Amino acid sequence: MNIFTVLQAEKIADATDEKIKETLMKVFLLIGLRQQHYPNQMALSFIVNYLRTNFSHKTIDELYLAFELAIQNKLDVEDVNVYDNFSIVFLEKIMQSYKKWLFKQSSEVQSKPVQIENKIPVDKLAEIQE
Repeated sequence: MNIFTVLQAEKIADATDEKIKETLMKVFLLIGLRQQHYPNQMALSFIVNYLRTNFSHKTIDELYLAFELAIQNKLDVEDVNVYDNFSIVFLEKIMQSYKKWLFKQSSEVQSKPVQIENKIPVDKLAEIQE
C-alpha cells in the first residue's frame, strides 16, 4: 500500500458503520483471529464507536495498514498475537504504535533534501548560484 494513497482514503469519521465493520473483518482475517472468536455485534458496535471517538481523523485504510505493519514486525509492538481475543487494549496498542511509525516516516521524508530534475539537492543550490 502506498502511504500517500492510504492517507487520502475515507476518514473513519466519514465512513459508514458497515464500512468500518468490513475493514475490521479484514483485520480479523489478517491477524489470524479465528471466526468463532470474532466480536459479537454488541462488541463490534462498541469497537466502531471507540474508533469514531478516538481515531476519527484516521482513514479506513490506515486502520488496515496499522495491523498489516504490525504482523510484518514493522511496528514497535512486543506481541502481535491476538490470542483469540480482539480487545480495545490490543487495538489501542497497534494504533499508538502506528502513530509513532507514521511520525517517524513523516520526519524522514521532511529531512531528505528536495532535489530538482537535474538531481541537485536544494541545499546545494545556494552554493551553485553564488
